Amino acid sequence: MRPSTVADGRNVPLSLDATLRNVLFDPVTGEARWFNFDTAHDPGLAPAWHHGDDLRALVYSAVELFADVPVALLLLTVRDAYADPGPWEQLRDRLARGTLHRSPLHFAQACPPDRRRRELESLLLRGDWPCGSLMKDTEVGRSDNKPLNPGPSGLP
Repeated sequence: MRPSTVADGRNVPLSLDATLRNVLFDPVTGEARWFNFDTAHDPGLAPAWHHGDDLRALVYSAVELFADVPVALLLLTVRDAYADPGPWEQLRDRLARGTLHRSPLHFAQACPPDRRRRELESLLLRGDWPCGSLMKDTEVGRSDNKPLNPGPSGLP
């Protein structure tokens, strides 16, 4: 880890751990685990944003690393596994204000090609992120097991 200066002038360890590079996949079980070693967040940011910031790093790194997978499919896949609407709302709100994925730390974590980044950000801005999975007939995050009606982009 490298030191990083945060808002109050302190040097803290810089961790790039919230990216897709810290996912371990077990092909035998088909399970993946994301190892988040609790990135040192800027203390000037609201605590509610910490999970949103981790999610930002994961989503942007997925878009960068899986160049052959459509952005909408990547976003749906992450969304199905991360059903808490709070961090998704944080992402959308910060993106709408122009403050999402703009710092040197963000670009050190993930730097997807401009076209894919713009597509991701367009989908994030348009997205309606109700709690629950977007997958049909699954128990993850939903009690009614009814599929959501996706819009033309595949997102609701």
